[in-house]
Amino acid sequence: MLHFLSHLTFAKLGLILEAKDSLYLPPYKGSTFRGAFGHAFRRVVCVTRRTDCATCIARSACLYVRVFETPVPEGVQFSGSKAPHPFVLEPPPDRGRTFEPGMLLRFHLILIGESAISCLPYFIYTFDTLGEIGIGRGKGKFRLKEVRDVLSGDRLLYDGEQGILQGDPVCFDPERDTERTPNPGKEVTIRFLTPARMKSRGKLVTPETFDSRMFISQLHNRLFNLALFHGGKVGLDRRWKEEVEPLLDGVQVAERDLHWYDWERYSGRQETRMKMGGIMGTVTLQGEIAPLWPLIRMGEMLHVGKASSFGLGQYVIEA
Repeated sequence: MLHFLSHLTFAKLGLILEAKDSLYLPPYKGSTFRGAFGHAFRRVVCVTRRTDCATCIARSACLYVRVFETPVPEGVQFSGSKAPHPFVLEPPPDRGRTFEPGMLLRFHLILIGESAISCLPYFIYTFDTLGEIGIGRGKGKFRLKEVRDVLSGDRLLYDGEQGILQGDPVCFDPERDTERTPNPGKEVTIRFLTPARMKSRGKLVTPETFDSRMFISQLHNRLFNLALFHGGKVGLDRRWKEEVEPLLDGVQVAERDLHWYDWERYSGRQETRMKMGGIMGTVTLQGEIAPLWPLIRMGEMLHVGKASSFGLGQYVIEA
């Protein structure tokens, strides 16, 4: 069951930034960091300085293309326009807008797949570079103070003072995780911490139209595509009808306390403001949870829905 999950590996890192200037940031910081990070990453790894990646001679070996414009291999059945990014930026939960010099910002960076994990030094150097460029209104500068390995108990991986990477991060172990977090039986409550932006049949899912079938389908689609593109197994078979569809009628929404959270981000690429609202709040699923538990648990760590690389679609499983 859910065989593709065995191909998913990831590392979770805690980044601590220290403001050098006054930083002026929006309440939801995921989009700001994601956009600035993309520009800085390209600046760090691009060797040709071309504006058009599609015609670049170095495209096939480019780290920027691998991370931000992952190509769809020939022969792979994929209905989306773009492959999912192999990373997630979980922004600071602090909704504060001003950070004075010396104040700290903490957030998580999740690297998905061995290819992305092996690029950790480039990710770290990119944040060092981004700190020198500046971020937010006024381009306030910061320094990368520490990087810690969350899955090994916050072990120090990188000290910004020394500038040395101390070993490799620990990758997620599904067997050990199962021992630590046994399935909850017949009921599970999920709390969305950041807006979950999901679409079903071309329409955005609202608090009123949210249902268990749609949620499980969204989870399956995201996690399968991550395994397909970043799990090292290009020939994965989706096996939706055999593995998942028969399980959907066994789970229903028992309770919901959901609301719509609206916010906007500015897209530098499209030069326009974009609405990025989504569902927040809690929902309780009831029924035959056990067969779907690995999917729900993995989604808790890798998010669900659109714009996950911004940190959208983050949820926690409540006891």
